[in-house]
Amino acid sequence: MKNIAILVFIFAFSVTGFAQPLNKSTSDSMRRLGEELFELGDYYNALEQFSESYKEDRDPEIGHKIAVCSYKLRKYEAAAKRFKVVFKKDKEGIYEGDRYIYADALKRTGDYDLAIEEFQKCLGSEDDMDKQILIQNQITGAEMAKDALETLGLSVERIDKNINSKQSEYSAVYDVDGETMYYASLNNNKVIVLDGN
Repeated sequence: MKNIAILVFIFAFSVTGFAQPLNKSTSDSMRRLGEELFELGDYYNALEQFSESYKEDRDPEIGHKIAVCSYKLRKYEAAAKRFKVVFKKDKEGIYEGDRYIYADALKRTGDYDLAIEEFQKCLGSEDDMDKQILIQNQITGAEMAKDALETLGLSVERIDKNINSKQSEYSAVYDVDGETMYYASLNNNKVIVLDGN
């Protein structure tokens, strides 16, 4: 009887021991790390953590964080797609405060009709006069862009994905040859030492 009890104990321990590897991050720990990184403004790494967490746990709050990170990283197409899902599932209006950035992401991707529609929803729910002016200016800008595309036969195209990095890049200018672009960046994975500090 004692041997049977020992075998049952060993079997139970081995089954639970193989159920989940000890070194594998859980959805909850990835989410917590994502939240910490988000608060620090490290949206690139926060997005990675939230995306991995979302694969295991389709929590709408994680989907919302993915949309916000994508927007802050200027990944407007990804942000617009994710916000569309967020607002479709948000029956209680929890994320209504972020409708403006959804509309802005749509505008930045050239989806002017839908952007105007979303900006108008923002306008209808905004009491602050300064924000109303800002939203109305966005609507006017989207209408002008739409008219310019139609009138001038212009098209908006995305530059190669390899142009931008996860780091911030500023003040892009073309050289006189018209083919070389220069910009300022702190795209460096090493510690920068200034004046011995």
